[in-house]
Amino acid sequence: MAITVDQGFRPYLLKHIAETVGNPATPQYKIEPVGFLNLLLSQKRPEFLRLNTAGGHRNTVQIKYKQRFNKSHTDTSKSCDVTLQSAYNEAAVELSSTRQFAIHIEDETIANYMDEASKTVAIGQPASQIMNELLEDIMLGASAICEGVNDDLLTTAEAAIGVNRVNGLATAKALNIPLNTTNLPLNAGLTEIISDYKINGFSGRPQIVGSGLMYNFMLQQASKSFDQSGFDTKVQAGGVDFYHDLAAASIVGSNEVIVYEKDAVQLVEYLEYTGFKAGYPGMGDSIFGTLTLPIAGSENMPVKFDWQLKYNSCQTTMTDAYSGGELVLEKGYNFILTKRSGLFVIPSDAYRAGDVLEGNRGSLRYAVTNS
Repeated sequence: MAITVDQGFRPYLLKHIAETVGNPATPQYKIEPVGFLNLLLSQKRPEFLRLNTAGGHRNTVQIKYKQRFNKSHTDTSKSCDVTLQSAYNEAAVELSSTRQFAIHIEDETIANYMDEASKTVAIGQPASQIMNELLEDIMLGASAICEGVNDDLLTTAEAAIGVNRVNGLATAKALNIPLNTTNLPLNAGLTEIISDYKINGFSGRPQIVGSGLMYNFMLQQASKSFDQSGFDTKVQAGGVDFYHDLAAASIVGSNEVIVYEKDAVQLVEYLEYTGFKAGYPGMGDSIFGTLTLPIAGSENMPVKFDWQLKYNSCQTTMTDAYSGGELVLEKGYNFILTKRSGLFVIPSDAYRAGDVLEGNRGSLRYAVTNS
């Protein structure tokens, strides 16, 4: 009987790469900085902007608003026969982004993995048992969805930036961060942003989303101290919230940033699989629900998703979501994760014609330089 040299040897250990290099360094867990989505998730987020009831019904929401009066509408003498009328305008709350991720895992694929892959954990509302291997792919898919949602909503936001009262334009205002610290410019850098912010009637902490030079400037603040003029930009930078978003370079503009008043832009969401549409709504082969996922390795706040878990009991043919080609799949689980969302921005006619804030929408745009 022939004997091979490796008989009786211990088989190799199979370990996840995360156990080797650690979670933050694991390539599959890397998250793109979705700063605009983070900004939206930090807002007040009134409940009615989630366009579904707990019972699973969909709401249609309109926002009513009145234009303010200003001093030109006042009289300089008393009279009983002059007056004004004030009427409401309305703006629709709409969904503009749909992002879906679907993953299929065949039973025989799980059978070939180690025992850990088939262990189950309960997720979602209503709770459903999901295999560990499928949960791993769900987390990766959720990260991809968030990146897509961020780009969709930032594109919507870029087209809805308001007029800056200081120059009367909605286009990017030039903003220089001076290289020379031997003098103290009063019309540059964060000083200019904060000044414009107050002139435009904004309150609270400015919220800035972008990348490029402004991001680099914010990175430097932890190491700053007083300059030759006695000015410490670290103290000033502590009064703003910055959200790093790499997509801003291509969607908003290279080295451009958007400055928002707190709560002036709001996330709109619709969760479909709630109430009577959750669980097993019929005699089909799917279960439906919602779940909240923290995106591992990121500073993202938890995000809610719709999900559908479908079991294919026979071989089936589906379309590959990436290539568009056909996939022949053996029996196994198909998990579909969906996020439907939109953006509510202060309407462009929130201020009447002739108002000093005409066209203002709670946002300002800047093109940053460093010279």
